[in-house]
Amino acid sequence: YKNFISQVVTTMVNYQLAEKMLREKNIIVRRAFFILNLNFILILSLFLLTATVFWEFRITERFIYDYLIILGIVVGIIIARLISLYITGLLFGTMRAITEHIHISFLVNKNLGLIMLPIVFIILYTSDRISEVAIYICAGMLVIATFYKIFRGFQIIIRNGVLIFYAFLYLCTLELLPLVLSSKLIISLR
Repeated sequence: YKNFISQVVTTMVNYQLAEKMLREKNIIVRRAFFILNLNFILILSLFLLTATVFWEFRITERFIYDYLIILGIVVGIIIARLISLYITGLLFGTMRAITEHIHISFLVNKNLGLIMLPIVFIILYTSDRISEVAIYICAGMLVIATFYKIFRGFQIIIRNGVLIFYAFLYLCTLELLPLVLSSKLIISLR
């Protein structure tokens, strides 16, 4: 798994390796992908919980309930995004590009989960000042990762000859809309 994790990290800058991993579908790769995807979902939810606690924004009175609500929102957004992407791919006949984009997006998420893991533990077990800096670092990494996914999405769209209109539709509905809706949902739960 050590070699596999180093390959996952390398895919952030190496397009050929990312494409090779897309074609590779053996059981070890699938198992490792599942574990890294699960890691991302759990760590992102834990980060969002720590951020809500830090900013004194509580959904309920119990941390476990807050965590489970945030976890449900994160999983819901991921599933809704996947369904939207697949429907878009079917409607516009761009399944190859959509599959490649989903793969790249999940590779970014896997890397983000690996990078955020120690930072979330720093947030949990250090002083308030250090936690504040770590929260802003994680939030910045999430923003950078989103823009990186958008950038890689446009590369995929251009390489596969998809019309610019579809690229704009993709950008508005599948990258930015989930961020806006999830922020609105969290604020409305207050």
